[in-house]
Amino acid sequence: MGKPNSLRLIDDDSVTEQSSPKSFPDFQRIFPNEEACRTYLYTARFPNGFACPYCNWTGKPHRFQNQTDMLRCRSCKRNTRLTGGTIMQKSKVPLNTWFWGAFLVTSLTPGMSALQFQKMLGIKTIRDGVQHATQASCCDGTART
Repeated sequence: MGKPNSLRLIDDDSVTEQSSPKSFPDFQRIFPNEEACRTYLYTARFPNGFACPYCNWTGKPHRFQNQTDMLRCRSCKRNTRLTGGTIMQKSKVPLNTWFWGAFLVTSLTPGMSALQFQKMLGIKTIRDGVQHATQASCCDGTART
């Protein structure tokens, strides 16, 4: 496993470990773009490589060029989204904005208003995302992050 407070990042052939971001420059270095966020999310969701949630096939999934969070099992041909089952699932907000928001919430002192958070992220509303998360946690007793 990894060091405490470290992130496991992978590409298709390798795994690297990095420290969790402690500052905004660290955050920008670790998550400079959407691809870095997708890579982190893939590693978090499939720590031992892709395993189809439908047929348990393991291996390299098919990736779509125009749907970057979609993975297709090469065995059963069913699709799985990297963001499936998370608050980001049906969001049109870019992944790097979600990651930035998570960094802000976990690194700033408590007491930030929803309006201030919304302005810092440059998004119009957080109501839909919060409603989705609340419904997910209320319906099955678990919160998905």
